[in-house]
Amino acid sequence: ESIPLRSRTAVRGQATIEAALVVLTFAMLLLTLLDFGRMFAIWQEMQAGVRAGARYGSTGRTKPGLDRAASIVQVATTQGALGIAPGAITLESIHNGVRSAGPGSSFDTLIVTARAPIPLYAPWLAVALGSPYPLRVQSANRNEDFDGVTYPTVVTTSTTMTTATSSSTTASTTSSTTRSTSGAR
Repeated sequence: ESIPLRSRTAVRGQATIEAALVVLTFAMLLLTLLDFGRMFAIWQEMQAGVRAGARYGSTGRTKPGLDRAASIVQVATTQGALGIAPGAITLESIHNGVRSAGPGSSFDTLIVTARAPIPLYAPWLAVALGSPYPLRVQSANRNEDFDGVTYPTVVTTSTTMTTATSSSTTASTTSSTTRSTSGAR
């Protein structure tokens, strides 16, 4: 038996609607995965920059021509491949349980925070999470003892010792290390 013309049209219409639903669901899933993948990649890059800035800042060193806070911000903004806007970075320190702005001094806890608005491509995520999504990363390190400290210069000297054994004489070389506190930072 042959299928009536009206039934054939209904089957084609049903297949078109099913295909449209599958394509729409796939596109929604793809855009969602792209947004979350982008956010994760940006988060990783920002976290790497903030971590490098906190590590550098905890040593108390500075870049030529910059103060300590500007040096930390410069390291944090240049470490990530995507880069972080310098204005998006804040520095805080904790001294005896009190939180304050700035990198702090020796033995304080340095907290480097970066914020960046991430625009979302998927409209349903923009509604659910808010667009742009306010991504925030943070890293904390304890500052080293760098106030008024001079770093030691290591000097290595070699001496030769001769040891007598029962039938032969053996020479051995040993190294001794002395430290001088006159080195520069």
